[in-house]
Amino acid sequence: MYRYSIFILSNIILLLFNFCHSKTKDNLSSINSTSQIILKDSVIKDTIQSLNKYKPVRKVSSLDLSSFIPVPDSYKGFWANVNYIEFLRKSKSTLAASMIDHANFYLISDDKTIMYLNIHDGGAPNALLLQSDGKGYIADRDTFQIYNDVQFKDDSLLIESNKYIKYNRLEELINLELFSGIYKLNNKQIEFKTNGDIIGLDGISKYYPYFDYYDAGMNLDLIQLTFIEENRFKNYIYEFQENNLIFYKVDCENFDEANSYCIEIRKGKEFLRLNKIK
Repeated sequence: MYRYSIFILSNIILLLFNFCHSKTKDNLSSINSTSQIILKDSVIKDTIQSLNKYKPVRKVSSLDLSSFIPVPDSYKGFWANVNYIEFLRKSKSTLAASMIDHANFYLISDDKTIMYLNIHDGGAPNALLLQSDGKGYIADRDTFQIYNDVQFKDDSLLIESNKYIKYNRLEELINLELFSGIYKLNNKQIEFKTNGDIIGLDGISKYYPYFDYYDAGMNLDLIQLTFIEENRFKNYIYEFQENNLIFYKVDCENFDEANSYCIEIRKGKEFLRLNKIK
């Protein structure tokens, strides 16, 4: 098929050349001549694109299967795109970070499986095939078609031109980069731990920041706070101002009467202000 397509391309180029040459002899205007050249280039480009469909696909079967090794434990886990991490640090906004193109991740499990994830959902599991030098491939588990080259290097995962850093899960990443640390409230020390626990804040035991803003009424940065006595969580809007972490009550800006649902929120009264000291 590939050789046949090349033959077709050669004949198209020849025909177009003869066509333009004959039209030039007929003293076409310069505008018409330019149009013919553009047409010729367009046809050639379209033909080349169609040829790309028939280029040979890399298959694992063409490689030495014995060279692949079991996935080391140190490679298993949740891997986050460094561009997402850097944007999260700078913006201090899980809402803004969820909207960038680099909000993507990979999950490597125990059975030589790697899965692509974004903020909202994930793709089909693929095979992770590794060689002893830390290099390898992401391939289809059924057809063995190779999708990407991968390499583990210096505690990082490299997939083509993208770099990923390992965390236990996305919640841990967000807590570690934004919220965990030591705060002060009225000279009292409070700790936000990486696992989501809160130590020293009267009546509140846990926090859980949102990272997937998939629904209406989620137009501002949101976080859940768990209240001990009520044994339930409440949503608050959070905001970082220099060294302060501020929580606001959630007010409804735009309410859908027909469906009894708030489709746009706004900041209400300030609920809590913490000063981060470490």
